[in-house]
Amino acid sequence: MERRILEYKAVPYQVAKKYMYERVREGDIISIQESTWEYFRKVVFWDDPEAASELVEEIVKEGVSREAAANIASICPKTEGELRSILEMDRSITSVHEMASKLYPIVSKYCKD
Repeated sequence: MERRILEYKAVPYQVAKKYMYERVREGDIISIQESTWEYFRKVVFWDDPEAASELVEEIVKEGVSREAAANIASICPKTEGELRSILEMDRSITSVHEMASKLYPIVSKYCKD
């Protein structure tokens, strides 16, 4: 079956895993997709794509890039320090410490042990 890319959008691992599961279930995957599926099965512990997407949207509303927000939701940092490390990659954030303090309560609401 021919597939076309309609848009590029950063999504958290939880959402990507859901899409990969659909492809695996169809049985229409190539080796790189099979490797990606195996990776997601090993690293995605918080398996709620809808909640992960909600978290991304909440973070984006605070002024963080979608790419950084997707990484935060994928990694689910457990401490404010871990969150700061992820935020460092977003060059548009002027004060990483301030943003981490603002976001940590939001992130911890979704990323529970």
